[in-house]
Amino acid sequence: MVSSPAGDDAERLALVENNGQATRRRVSKITEDILFEQEENCDSTDGDEEWAKISKMLECAAEPEVILAGMTTEQLRHFASYKEKQKVVMQNEVTKKVQKALEVAGLSARDVTPFLKVRVVGLVNKFSASTSSNKEGLITIWDPTEMLKANLVEGQAYCVTGLVPSNYCTEILYLHARGSYTTWKSLASAQTTDFKPFFTPRKAIELSKFGEVPLSSEFDIAGLILYVGNTYLCGNQKKQWLFLTDGSKFISGQECEEQDCLLAVSFSSPTTCEESALFSYTLSGNTVGFSNLVKQKKDQMRQIWVAEATESSTYTLSREIPRNSHLKEAATSAERWASRSYHKIKELKERVLRIVGETGV
Repeated sequence: MVSSPAGDDAERLALVENNGQATRRRVSKITEDILFEQEENCDSTDGDEEWAKISKMLECAAEPEVILAGMTTEQLRHFASYKEKQKVVMQNEVTKKVQKALEVAGLSARDVTPFLKVRVVGLVNKFSASTSSNKEGLITIWDPTEMLKANLVEGQAYCVTGLVPSNYCTEILYLHARGSYTTWKSLASAQTTDFKPFFTPRKAIELSKFGEVPLSSEFDIAGLILYVGNTYLCGNQKKQWLFLTDGSKFISGQECEEQDCLLAVSFSSPTTCEESALFSYTLSGNTVGFSNLVKQKKDQMRQIWVAEATESSTYTLSREIPRNSHLKEAATSAERWASRSYHKIKELKERVLRIVGETGV
């Protein structure tokens, strides 16, 4: 699929999207668990039993400052030295335990190769006699360089060399690239005028217009998280539901505004993942932007829209969405509505709780 000047359908690659990782969350969870365990079971260093007893006494005392006030300057100096020594010992122990735990989990540095997934589409010459549509592909870039990550721009056309196909038998071409061995040369705007349209700029969909989104197609949305469901097992998958609204039905003043104003999103991960939950309950009440969710069949009985997250799906808290992102305006609109809709949000949360009670998610 590397571009070639020969033939009417000379194909070049246009970047459509890239996608990131779940590994960091697993590493963070392992580290946090070990830190907590170490703090709970922090033993004294050899010869420091007396200071360890004093430290424990201070932790349990209702007024530790009274005990400290009764200590001499020399005792305070020794105690401060003991605490500093304990801190160093604990840091060393945590480092060793984290490294060991990451090795056991297959997450040590030597086991993890960074990668970037990029969805692309082939470009077709306007004057081609072919009636075929643009061929889609998914490129996995192993060990991408920092320069490459900075230079890849969604919607930009590229001429790419050094790709290796990994699957020929599907509608989508699966290709591999190895950082510095693959070259990405961006094409100037003038060079893309002879090709059929290949990129439609992203836009955030509103729930008031969600019916226009085709079933099983990807979409982006920003909304207020009303409820974070419990994690549960389904086969070899760990699943969790999020419920959100963007307020667009109420802003537009549509009739039957109570219907179709909620979106339930299903997230999943392999049961091998160490995290207790995909999302923390603290996410509830935050405005979040989602990209690459997939529309599912509507729950007609409960009148709510349904979507599923895939490995290509990403989410960003409103405050972290870049100013030039297509999700920024949608997130701002949802936040503005939420700031003046306390009672409506309370009603929607109660409705979600009834749904959760009925379905058990």
